[in-house]
Amino acid sequence: MRNVRNCLFCLIIACPVTVFAADLYGKVWVSPGSKPANGAKVSVSCPGSFKTDSTVDKYGRYRLTKLPSKTDCQLWIKHGDSSSGKVNVYSGSGSKSMNLELRKSGNGWKVVIR
Repeated sequence: MRNVRNCLFCLIIACPVTVFAADLYGKVWVSPGSKPANGAKVSVSCPGSFKTDSTVDKYGRYRLTKLPSKTDCQLWIKHGDSSSGKVNVYSGSGSKSMNLELRKSGNGWKVVIR
């Protein structure tokens, strides 16, 4: 019985579990004019092949849920036929508000975190 407990303990230690406890939410505006980025897609990728996205509603709101907590991730936005460059974001823990602004940059978009 003792060997079984030791083996189970080794399995638990050898298989780390990612805790999904972070949410990012906020609004996305298109500048100039500060209009809601209705229909834009906000995407996030984090280490370990985690990726999720959210479509911006007519009020400019987005919500990304169940991100790995306390992790450095990359965020980008696709609006119309163009995408923004990636920006580094920290997922933190719990819910975190992050408002974003899209600015034209060459043939694409630049994301500014407000």
